[in-house]
Amino acid sequence: MMKEDTLGKFIHENRDHFDVYDPDPALWKKIRPPVKISEPGRAIWRPILWRAAAVGIIFILSVIISELVLRDTGFFNRLTGGSGKEIRIPELQEAEIYYTSQLKTKYQEVSNYLKENPELENELIRDFTTLDSIYSELKEDLKDNISNREVVEALIQNYRIKLTILEDLLQHLENTEGVKNDENDRHEL
Repeated sequence: MMKEDTLGKFIHENRDHFDVYDPDPALWKKIRPPVKISEPGRAIWRPILWRAAAVGIIFILSVIISELVLRDTGFFNRLTGGSGKEIRIPELQEAEIYYTSQLKTKYQEVSNYLKENPELENELIRDFTTLDSIYSELKEDLKDNISNREVVEALIQNYRIKLTILEDLLQHLENTEGVKNDENDRHEL
């Protein structure tokens, strides 16, 4: 306490010497910047709006990232008309419907002959399996680049090849059957 008393006593005795100098007003501006008086309602909403904006941005970014990761089943795919895995192109859909019905009809005609020729049936199954795998690869290419006209044409060409194979096989089997019938007729005479 003795130091405080001596310091206090010294300040009290020399107070006049201290009050000689007045500080520059600019000095006070440097020490403490002027306080802005804001509108009371605005000050309350500002932090709430900042938090809401941050939550919104985080939500939007998470949706975008999840859609990029889950592109096949995502929201963007549904917006573009996809069912998650299928790409909707009217021309391709019409071709699929047409060629599927044609292939079904031709296969029913060929199947009558294939019962007697299992080796031809196995070969047909191998050819169609190869064409189906090519078709699947083309569908994947189409998902990567929906505007690629060449891929759509290649998918339709795949159906045409299948139909041609069935038509050629049917004609071959009918000719073979016709030759057998002619030979049987000759042997009967």
